[in-house]
Amino acid sequence: MAARLARGAFLIALVALVAASGACTRAQAPPGESTVDPVAVAGSLTVAIFRTLNDATAENYVLQTLIDADAAVGDSQACMNPDNRISQRPSALANPPYSEASIEQRDRLLRALGAYEVAVASIYRAAPAAETGVALANVQRTVLALGAVANMHTQGDLFIDQGAAEFLALAARLRNARNAAEQESIAKRARPLGAKLVSILRVDVSERRLEALAATRREAGLWLAYGALTSSSAARKQHRPALPRCSSPIVPAPVASAGVTTGPAPSGSIPAVSAGFEEARDCSAALESVSLDAFFGALLDLDKSAPRLQGGTDSTLQRLRATMPASQQYIRLLSAST
Repeated sequence: MAARLARGAFLIALVALVAASGACTRAQAPPGESTVDPVAVAGSLTVAIFRTLNDATAENYVLQTLIDADAAVGDSQACMNPDNRISQRPSALANPPYSEASIEQRDRLLRALGAYEVAVASIYRAAPAAETGVALANVQRTVLALGAVANMHTQGDLFIDQGAAEFLALAARLRNARNAAEQESIAKRARPLGAKLVSILRVDVSERRLEALAATRREAGLWLAYGALTSSSAARKQHRPALPRCSSPIVPAPVASAGVTTGPAPSGSIPAVSAGFEEARDCSAALESVSLDAFFGALLDLDKSAPRLQGGTDSTLQRLRATMPASQQYIRLLSAST
């Protein structure tokens, strides 16, 4: 019994540590709404969505292990083969759904696309040469940063290396164009490439947001289940956990669900359970209220409407800023480091 209690205390501390590292706990206040860079915020939100998905997936694995008192937290977990033989597969701790390199791909792609659209707007408006020069330099910088990670084919890779190479060549052509008319011609020919990359990222981020929402909802439910088991020895004796199928994905497909679990953890829960439940609940609420779909739609529209735009960099950023969610909706998701 003493060994079981010691093991339980260790696992509770481990879950609390994992929860403390979650993206939702690394929030920082954004600058004023009227001055915030919408592309930077969208990039930070994209990173936060993916990290929240990773964190919730790992926490769900640890919580399920807590509920199954005979299992051990580690780099592997037991699973069931199609022939009902028990085998092992990497756990979510050792094999998160998305590597840091793949998350960085998305962040850098978004920032490069945003910089490109700002530059195109400056070109079509015939902005002062200094303004357009700064915008084009920003495109070059962000596209080079994208190229540095586009070929890193790790877990969760976006497979955009060819698109990134084409984007890099486009940035060079824009920089070396002899005049504004040539820049406009290049931008017009490049429109399908920009639309393709925006569409890839738009679908990807939308789907991962739904998966992260499902994972945090499941996490809240598991915290409640674990809290109930710790308060009832009879419930623990009756619990018979089912092993996952070895072929099943680490991240289950999102399913229709009721709203986010509301209210506090059950009275009498140990502090780690209450804190974990409330964290998962708050993450779910933030994910439910935040969507970048309008932002990506604005990126697509900016390229199509560039010839008719009025105003330069500030006007373009203002159009993008208008599509961003209010800071009180996304502040909990923002990570302190992107």
